[in-house]
Amino acid sequence: AMIDDLLIGQVAKLIPRKGRSLPRNAAYWAGLQAAVAATDAWPTASHLHADLKRLTGYVDVYHNPLTGRDEIRPQSTAFDKMSEAEFAAFFRLAQLKFTERMGFDAWAREGHE
Repeated sequence: AMIDDLLIGQVAKLIPRKGRSLPRNAAYWAGLQAAVAATDAWPTASHLHADLKRLTGYVDVYHNPLTGRDEIRPQSTAFDKMSEAEFAAFFRLAQLKFTERMGFDAWAREGHE
């Protein structure tokens, strides 16, 4: 049933969606592309993505047996590694941190900054 068809006081069962949102993912990457184009500070959106994961703390610390040092590795934001809620939280934090550091919101739509 659609929400408009429900009666006040009627009990409904909601099932949380487990999949990731393609539009949110596309918006995130569009913002990365805009940031790269506007700043020339990163060679690609993927480089900025990795830096944002580090900046926001989405990293794993591991002991590298080749160097003998503890190092950080950015966590994956792949669809099968991060839920929609987790990705939404990461996106908000990444946008906030980027805007604070760089002085503009790369995700703001043109004409709405």
